[in-house]
Amino acid sequence: MILPKAGIARLNCFNMRDIKKHQIIHYYHNKSTLEFINIGVLVYSEAGLSYRLLDESLIHQINCSTFVDKKVLSGLVRYLENVLAGVTSIEGFKSKTKSLYFDNFSFSNEVEFASEHS
Repeated sequence: MILPKAGIARLNCFNMRDIKKHQIIHYYHNKSTLEFINIGVLVYSEAGLSYRLLDESLIHQINCSTFVDKKVLSGLVRYLENVLAGVTSIEGFKSKTKSLYFDNFSFSNEVEFASEHS
């Protein structure tokens, strides 16, 4: 998933040539059928945590109306933004999301990469 710069972001400064990790944030809107939607991405290192969630323009581009209710998804993302305000570590992020919505959030496998950009 490519998220535009217009998406909601919480950005911290990273050092040049920093080794970072990223994970995709999944929201299981129907756990009984294991249906999920990717709602954002986490990027983190020892220097800090950044994340970007779906914004309204991307939510409106979702074409499968039976897959997920866009109003519910939009409300969920706004609520998540408020809950996660001030979170500065990956542990804090996962802890906050684990207690929400009966554990309907999960994360993709952790992937490391080197970046020369902050």
